[in-house]
Amino acid sequence: MLYLLENFPEEYNYMMKHRNYKNVWEFPDEFPSVEIIEAFSRPETKDLKSIKVETPNFKNLSSFCESILKLSPHEVEFIIEPL
Repeated sequence: MLYLLENFPEEYNYMMKHRNYKNVWEFPDEFPSVEIIEAFSRPETKDLKSIKVETPNFKNLSSFCESILKLSPHEVEFIIEPL
């Protein structure tokens, strides 16, 4: 820990501040909801030309869900597959 504190003080402070935060997330059965999918599919905006909509990078999204949200590959597939 001393190495981290001396060499990466900002990261260390962040880690200490968030050490008691939840590190495994639980999602409700209805996640993602139809309303959320529709909101992301058709965002309300005044200037559609300024928004670039692309297909998500599912490999990166899966990696994020597994490493940060601590979901199993099966859970990730179950959640992302409908998208």
